[in-house]
Amino acid sequence: MALAGCAETPRSLYVDANLAALDGDYARAFSLFQKAAETGHADSQFKLALQYQRGEGVRRNYSFALHWYFRAAEKGHPIAMNNIGVLVDHGNGVRANNAQALGWFLRAASSGSATALTNIGNYYREGVLVARDPTEAYFWYAMSYKLGFDGALAEMGKLKPLLKKSGIEDIERRVEAYRPSVLDDLKSKLKSIIKDSPDLVVPSAQIWTPGTMNLVAFESRPSKFHIWGQPNLETGHDH
Repeated sequence: MALAGCAETPRSLYVDANLAALDGDYARAFSLFQKAAETGHADSQFKLALQYQRGEGVRRNYSFALHWYFRAAEKGHPIAMNNIGVLVDHGNGVRANNAQALGWFLRAASSGSATALTNIGNYYREGVLVARDPTEAYFWYAMSYKLGFDGALAEMGKLKPLLKKSGIEDIERRVEAYRPSVLDDLKSKLKSIIKDSPDLVVPSAQIWTPGTMNLVAFESRPSKFHIWGQPNLETGHDH
C-alpha cells in the first residue's frame, strides 16, 4: 500500500501493484496497473497486458493484451515486443502471421530482449520462413543464453546431438565475436520475407473499464515460442 499522505505516482502505483500480485490479489494489481498504464507508464502497460494474457484479475483477452503490449512497445519496451511476436505467431487476438511475428522478434532482439533471440532460433530449427538450419538455430540459442535467457539452454540441449563438435566450436567462436551489427545483417537478409511493418498487426482495442464486458478470449494453441512471464515456458529472466 502507498504511504498515507504521499501523492500517487505511476511508479508508486506500479510498486503497489506488484506487491498486490505477489500477495495473490490480482484484481487489485490489475486495477493499479491499469491506473498507472493510462498515464503512459510503460512497465505498467506491459504488466497490464500480461494480466490480460494470463487472465489474472480479469477475463483473459488477447486483443486487449496486444493493445497494451503495443503501447509499451511504442516506448521501446523490448519484452513487450517479444510477447507481441508470440501472440501474432499464435494468432491470439489477431490473424496469425509468421512474417510479422518474426519482425517483432527481430525488433525485440535489437532492443535488448534475450528471449527474442531464442524465438529467432526457433524459426531456423523449425524451418519457418527460412531454410531449416540447426547450426544457425543453435547459434541464436547460444546468444540468447549468453545474454540472460536461461530457457535457451534446454533448446541448445535438443540440438547438440545433431551437431558435430567442430560445428559447436565454430558457433562458440561466433558467439564470442558477436556484435549488434549481426542482427542488422540478419534484418537485411530477411528483408524480402518480412514484407509488412510489424506496427500493422495490432488491432484497435476498446479499453477495458470496470463494468465493461470483456470479449471471450481465443484459446491458445501449443507454443514452440517463449514469452516472458508465462509459467512453464520460461525459467530465466529477460534483460
